[in-house]
Amino acid sequence: MRTKPLKDRMAENEAVFREYNERIQRDMAKLKKLAKLEGHSELIHDDDMPLHFFCECADEQCTLRVVMRPSTYQAIHDNRDRFVIAPGHDIKEIERTVDQQEDYFVVEKKVDVPDSPTGLNPTPVKNV
Repeated sequence: MRTKPLKDRMAENEAVFREYNERIQRDMAKLKKLAKLEGHSELIHDDDMPLHFFCECADEQCTLRVVMRPSTYQAIHDNRDRFVIAPGHDIKEIERTVDQQEDYFVVEKKVDVPDSPTGLNPTPVKNV
């Protein structure tokens, strides 16, 4: 069995974390819709309230969260080659930093990002 090159495995890990974050957004939208349908609109204080997204770095062991508004997260991901990571979790070999905020960095991949990642891959990256 042939193993994927390290850079491909790291990019796939980032795509997996992005999928987790997209699931968080979908689930939050479902909860808001349910609250409205059941007459509990008062439970929704802010339609764009900050959420805790997973750091989308290459480290399969990373458990850090990045707090941001879903609208900001979505705007960043309008470009599918961009990922949101914790500060300092960038890896120069596979990405370049295109934006640095106090709480997060936005990186853009130098390698191809899989559309449908198969799962997390072991890598030598240790950000935690």
